[in-house]
Amino acid sequence: MEIKPHVGFKNIKFGQSTAQVIEVLGEPSSEDTSNFEDGSSDIAMVYNELGLTLVFSSEDEFRLSSVTFYTSDATLAGEHYIGKSEEYLLKTAKEKGIDDIFLDDDFEELEAKDYASEKLGLAFWVQQGILDSITIFPEYDAQGEEIIWPK
Repeated sequence: MEIKPHVGFKNIKFGQSTAQVIEVLGEPSSEDTSNFEDGSSDIAMVYNELGLTLVFSSEDEFRLSSVTFYTSDATLAGEHYIGKSEEYLLKTAKEKGIDDIFLDDDFEELEAKDYASEKLGLAFWVQQGILDSITIFPEYDAQGEEIIWPK
């Protein structure tokens, strides 16, 4: 399954409703609602068999606003990154057009790192030196305020 930065994957696109996603993927393995202090909430739909978590945020009218891929079947720019080393990610990312990748956070106590590409709306979670997941986000306007939903 090819990851499409700022868009989604397969027939799933940012901005779709939970009903639209269920119509394509079927019922999720599990669904979890998180409520936050600011009054906002998220619905996370987990598809274990596909290795995916899809998040729908109240701030975006519960439209699809992020997708996390845990499966090594997922490809980004034709490359299978999940399950490969941190070094492999950093070495090949620039060659594949992910030229602004940077270390966003280092969680030493967890032996984990979070890399990001702001240009492509990507986050890479590395656990004990191995890429564990890739999360994608929609594109935002120049001010970083409004989502530009894919068509």
